[in-house]
Amino acid sequence: TDVMQSMMDTLGKDDLFIQWQWYNGEEMVEWSDFSGDLIDQNMDLYPVVYHLSATDSQDKQIDDMTFVYDKDDSQLEPTAIHAYLSIPYTQEKLTITVTKMSGSNFKKTLVSDMPVTLWVADENMSTDEKPNPDDEDVVDPYEEYGTKETDNNGEAVFTFTGQLEITKKMSDDSKSSDTFIFTLEKKVNDGVQKIEIPLTMKDNQTSITVQLPCGQYKVSEDESWAWRYKVDSDIGSVNEEGY
Repeated sequence: TDVMQSMMDTLGKDDLFIQWQWYNGEEMVEWSDFSGDLIDQNMDLYPVVYHLSATDSQDKQIDDMTFVYDKDDSQLEPTAIHAYLSIPYTQEKLTITVTKMSGSNFKKTLVSDMPVTLWVADENMSTDEKPNPDDEDVVDPYEEYGTKETDNNGEAVFTFTGQLEITKKMSDDSKSSDTFIFTLEKKVNDGVQKIEIPLTMKDNQTSITVQLPCGQYKVSEDESWAWRYKVDSDIGSVNEEGY
C-alpha cells in the first residue's frame, strides 16, 4: 500500500495508473495473468501509466485542461478520453497527445485509435468550475466540440474556425454593380498567407461573411480595383502591425 501511494503521489494530474506488470526475468506479464496467484518469490513489478497533454498552435502546453477517462469493466485500459477546456480558445488548432508508459525502463508508446472528445467551456463559466466524473451533470456547463481518434503519432487534432464579415458601402449613396477585391493576410511559419475575397456591389452596399481558421488577419482593399473611387476603410485591428 505504501509503495502504491508513493507511486500515485509522483503522478501528474494528467496521468492515469492502469495496472502493475511483473517482469519474470524473460518478459513482462500482465496483471490479470498473475494477480490471483500465491506469492512465493520476489517479484519485480512495474506500473503502466497513461499520460495526456494538450498543446496549442504554437506547441505550447495548455494547463487549463481536465481529462476524464472512460473505462470498460471488462478491461483495465481506457476505452475513450474526454478533455475539458475551461478557458476561451481562439487559436487555429488544439492537439491532445496520448502516451502509454510501461516496462522496466518506462518505455513511452504513442497510443493510436483512441477516441478523444473535446468539451469547451461556456463563455460565462467560472474558471474555477472543473468537471467531476462522478457527477451526472459532468458536461454542464461545457459544450461538446467534437470527437477525434488519435493518429499514429498519438495525436487527436482539433481545428477551430471563426467568421469574418466584410461590408462595402458607397458613402454618397450612389448605386454600383462593380466588383471590389479585399485581401486577407495571415501570418504563417514561412511568411504571409494571402486570400483574395471578391465583393460585388448590389445598389450601394453589400457584405460577405467568410469562415476562416481562428487567428489574426489583416484586411485591406485592393485600390487598383477601385480606381474610380476614394477608398475610406474602417478596419479594426488588435496590434500595431494591423492584424
